[in-house]
Amino acid sequence: MKKHIKKHVKNNWWIILIILIVIIGGAKLLSGINTADTSQVRFTSLFERADQIAQDDPARGEGKLTLVEFSDYECPFCAEFYRQVEIRLEEDFPNQIRFVYKDFPLDTACNEKLSRRIHNNACTAALAAECAKEQGMYWQYHDVLFQNQQKLSVSDLKNYASILGLDMTQFNECLDSQKYLEEVKEDITQGQSLGVTGTPALIIGNKLISGLYPYETYKALIEEALQG
Repeated sequence: MKKHIKKHVKNNWWIILIILIVIIGGAKLLSGINTADTSQVRFTSLFERADQIAQDDPARGEGKLTLVEFSDYECPFCAEFYRQVEIRLEEDFPNQIRFVYKDFPLDTACNEKLSRRIHNNACTAALAAECAKEQGMYWQYHDVLFQNQQKLSVSDLKNYASILGLDMTQFNECLDSQKYLEEVKEDITQGQSLGVTGTPALIIGNKLISGLYPYETYKALIEEALQG
């Protein structure tokens, strides 16, 4: 009987090895999911806190901790931030955070200090969002832009406004005249003065975090700021 068992184990050693690898790998994966390493985060300490930087900008939530994002509606990493981070933060920190959005289009049509035009529709998309804000529909329009990032032509932007039920005469006049161009430029100038060079860039407390990180990293930094 013992010889039979030994022979069986010997013949199937590779199956046992694969099972062990899967078990060990799974344990490490679970460990990585539950533990956020914030030591590798690139951040800059600012003299101002996020709540001082955000004034009359669009904000979600009324929590004590203000987060400020400098973003670009045409930036793929910003869309990923929207899907994987922004929405989840609002779910995980209800009544604890205030999320503020500022425009930082990587588009020379409004961001004049760029050496080259990276996104062709980003400035116009930012202007369209401001026009939606004028009618009290900023966040609904904001969400639609990130959900339809591949379609940001002027006709697309006007179509989204129509779908949301905005006054189209008012919206079209606002967008066609670039009514809020100076407001968008003010966001860009402020971002540049703080050290923003790309998107997404998120300010938590007085820390400017550049680039896109896993959700758990942002969550850990916010929990730390809430305890401070």
